[in-house]
Amino acid sequence: MVRLAMLLLMLVAIACFKYETAHVADNSTESAVTTSKAERITMNDSILASYLIKIRVKFPHVVLAQAQLETGNYTSRIFVENNNLFGMKLATVRPTTAVGERYTYACYENWQQSVIDYVMYQLSYYSNEKSDIAYINRISKTYSEDVVYKNKITQMSAKNKEFIKSLKNNARDRKN
Repeated sequence: MVRLAMLLLMLVAIACFKYETAHVADNSTESAVTTSKAERITMNDSILASYLIKIRVKFPHVVLAQAQLETGNYTSRIFVENNNLFGMKLATVRPTTAVGERYTYACYENWQQSVIDYVMYQLSYYSNEKSDIAYINRISKTYSEDVVYKNKITQMSAKNKEFIKSLKNNARDRKN
């Protein structure tokens, strides 16, 4: 029953994402799995954090830290050529938004699909984590081969927590 509920949540997330992206003009002139030059230049913490907040990612400050670390602040080859923010491999036992594989990493049509795929990964494997500390402890054991990953993510996510909070406050203030 729990697996069915998770699958339904993933399908809803994909459907919402496809609806959202179908209504946004694509000005990219490069291939479908390559981020446009303009998008590479403008990708930053504010853009990603705002999207994480918008789609209600669990522990967005930690997920932002993972993207920062995995992409070398949005400059890695895997991000630039595969639109892969998290160093994700191609999923084989769960639904995925990936459209292929390059350099042994999953490829996505755009960076947003990479985020949606990460959310599906999060729902599949980390949905029981109740706190950011428990989440960091769990991902540090299963997500990365780096022995100091936990320390890096903990430090980066602490900074990001305040950043995310300020973005949420600014958005709330704009509504009022």
